[in-house]
Amino acid sequence: MILMARPLVGAIGEITLWVGAFDTVDPPLPTFTLDRVETAALGNPQFFPVRDRQMKVDPANARARKPCNYQGVFRLPSANSDKLHDIVVRCADQSCPFQVLSLPDKVPDKTAGRFTILLASCYSQPEDPGFLSEVIKNLPIRPNITLLAGDQGYLDLPLMEDIPESEPAMSNMLGDKYKKHWLSGQYGTRGLHPLFSAAPTACIPDDHEYWNNYPFAQAQLPGTHTQSGRDLWGAAARVLYEDFQLGGDPATHQGWQTIDIDPLHMLLLDTRSDRQANFNARYGLMTQDTENALVDWANQLMNAHGRGETAIGVLVTGQSLLTEAASTPQIMDAEYPNFDRQYRLILSELDRLASAGIPVVCLTGDVHWSRVTQVHHFPTQSNPLTEVICSPSSLFELPAYDQLSAAKNYISSLFNGKDDDWLRFPSPEKPPKQLLNGPFSPGSGVTQGFKGNMVSLLTFCQAGSGVEMTVTFYPLHDDPRIKRPQPAGTIKLIPNA
Repeated sequence: MILMARPLVGAIGEITLWVGAFDTVDPPLPTFTLDRVETAALGNPQFFPVRDRQMKVDPANARARKPCNYQGVFRLPSANSDKLHDIVVRCADQSCPFQVLSLPDKVPDKTAGRFTILLASCYSQPEDPGFLSEVIKNLPIRPNITLLAGDQGYLDLPLMEDIPESEPAMSNMLGDKYKKHWLSGQYGTRGLHPLFSAAPTACIPDDHEYWNNYPFAQAQLPGTHTQSGRDLWGAAARVLYEDFQLGGDPATHQGWQTIDIDPLHMLLLDTRSDRQANFNARYGLMTQDTENALVDWANQLMNAHGRGETAIGVLVTGQSLLTEAASTPQIMDAEYPNFDRQYRLILSELDRLASAGIPVVCLTGDVHWSRVTQVHHFPTQSNPLTEVICSPSSLFELPAYDQLSAAKNYISSLFNGKDDDWLRFPSPEKPPKQLLNGPFSPGSGVTQGFKGNMVSLLTFCQAGSGVEMTVTFYPLHDDPRIKRPQPAGTIKLIPNA
């Protein structure tokens, strides 16, 4: 059996763990040691079969086969907040020790410390020579939470791969890709283990949890050329995203997550799993329930602000909100504005918050460059919206394009004597001047762009009547000149009456 455990972002006063037991049939429930004390899990702890359709012979019945991979989410009581705990998870003859920092109930005052988010997205394991592990190990502070904003694994690579067109072969193959990333610590290979071990994690998906530009067919992906192929792939990818990235009882899965660390009210939106191949669909980006969660989040901020409390929103999405519609959205990546109805609703909720004087921070990845943008709001003549993009943590290889970039870099270096440190990477794009002719003008605010493999630390501390947010990017590279931290400054998030 292979045992794997990682902390999840959960409720204040609890430590939440995702536990996986692999290559075994009917594993016993895990037991837990918290700070050297045997501790029982809360509620009704259960293992659920990972829906990768991988089976083994049942030892009790040689003629029967049973699922051989399992996962569960387990909650431990923790009376202490913002404290480093020693955890040992045991299952059968396996054990998994690690440390986890329990969540604080509020952002500390500037003189007392800070609340820190580690932001990352877009990880291609074959192109990571180990830089992710090295950078995470040497971060100057331990993050409180890790937010993974999509493309945690590329299920659609390599290009032109022979994708099975039937089950269980499809789920077997995709499940093996997940195991390679999730069990990298157990396998002793490169993977997502450094991010999982850094802090309690919350994940949302983007297209590469399915395939590029999901749910649209892609010429380079033969498995998407028919509707039956897309249906098969999409169904298998969805349940594996739920089992590995969310975990727990499949009946509890939903398209949003909330995290409240006073005065930060965070909402993580899944705008990919329920995306429709119809740009005019009423619920083209997310379900009605997920849309309702967005409106409820805005109402929660408005109500807290109305009571005179400091309230600051954090909205995490799989793609940037500060963009224009793609001209060929079924071929290239469809953007939020291509789904006009729900994109307008998102902007209207952000406009409602901005008009009330409530700052919002938007966090995302996806685009393979990083950027910090303060967005101007015409009605209030202020910059209440800030977007932080951090992408990628490991850029995937793009055949032909990468070789062309290398050739252009070589020719350029002959004339100017300087190599491009990130020759395969696109340059950060400038945000549009205005969003849908509405009240937001990203191009009128302050923008900073960063190129290359990155993770980002966002630190928050209460100061006066608001919160100060400091953003720093950490390049993933082995050259000391290149891997120096890239500060993006401190932004004051101050609600207005």
